[in-house]
Amino acid sequence: MAEEAGKLLPHLAVLSGEHVVEGEQLQEDVSVFEREFRVAVEELWKERANQAAIAAEARERPERPVSGGGDWKVKHLL
Repeated sequence: MAEEAGKLLPHLAVLSGEHVVEGEQLQEDVSVFEREFRVAVEELWKERANQAAIAAEARERPERPVSGGGDWKVKHLL
């Protein structure tokens, strides 16, 4: 989602002031979602790691999931 938003933002900036405002709001919404997603993944990761440690058959720690976060924001909109 962040990648798609990053591709859309430069186009919104050239349309009108209202589009710039909407682009800034989109950036904020995606940032909030990304933060909440990372917190949720971390909570699930800890729970899964605890379950694995308790289970006798689980000899290895499960692989940690990776989110696709990155530098996607358009700097001049910030």
